[in-house]
Amino acid sequence: MSILNNFYEIAETCPDRFKIKFNARHRIYEGHFPGNPVTPGVCLVQIATEILEDFYKHQLQLKAVPKIKYNNIVRPDNCPWFEIAKAEQDGDTLKALVHITSDDIKYARMSLQYNILK
Repeated sequence: MSILNNFYEIAETCPDRFKIKFNARHRIYEGHFPGNPVTPGVCLVQIATEILEDFYKHQLQLKAVPKIKYNNIVRPDNCPWFEIAKAEQDGDTLKALVHITSDDIKYARMSLQYNILK
């Protein structure tokens, strides 16, 4: 379930990659930042979470973020790919490595850990 309401849509999918198209008119961009819109990092984490929930058909609760490396700013006119680079389930925990890229730009790498909710 998306908590970001019409903030983005999945424009294209491959087996473990999801191309995101942002709504440049969304009110998040009014405050982040006026005249120079930037997609907030917390929104990128939320999108990754929603993709993982849909992909694994489980509701997830973010437990830890061992590492995030932001390499480039994601703007609303970018259409990056969210790639599930690695994921492993151990009991009620899902650990995932998500890369956010385009053809020639690396935006971010996220190491995320979730509780799998029943």
